[in-house]
Amino acid sequence: MHPDNMSYRFKFLWLAVFAVAMGFLEGIVVVYIRELYYPEGFDFPLKLMSPELVTIEWIREIATLVMLAGVGILTGRNGIQRLLYALFAFGIWDISYYIALKLLIGWPVSLLTWDLLFLIPVSWLDQCWLRC
Repeated sequence: MHPDNMSYRFKFLWLAVFAVAMGFLEGIVVVYIRELYYPEGFDFPLKLMSPELVTIEWIREIATLVMLAGVGILTGRNGIQRLLYALFAFGIWDISYYIALKLLIGWPVSLLTWDLLFLIPVSWLDQCWLRC
């Protein structure tokens, strides 16, 4: 086997491991947020968050995107590789996030369940399958 092929496999393997771990960490954070902020249950219409909490959520989401971009930048050799590695990590992270929530709290009930996908630059609300 050519050494370059092994290095790509090695990179993809560790990117996937990183993204799965990050997805589970993000899922655990969301479990805590829901428990603290939505003790009666997470459902629509959502309880409005204070401006301070919205700012904190923006920072958390930006930090998540920076970490995913960072692993792409560190892994790729050129611009297109960096972008593709980052997108790969994003996809694995996102799927792992929903798997974590399903395993930890049994949510979402289905891929048609509505969710608050992102807060930046504005609130994105849609069914979970659009994020997976």
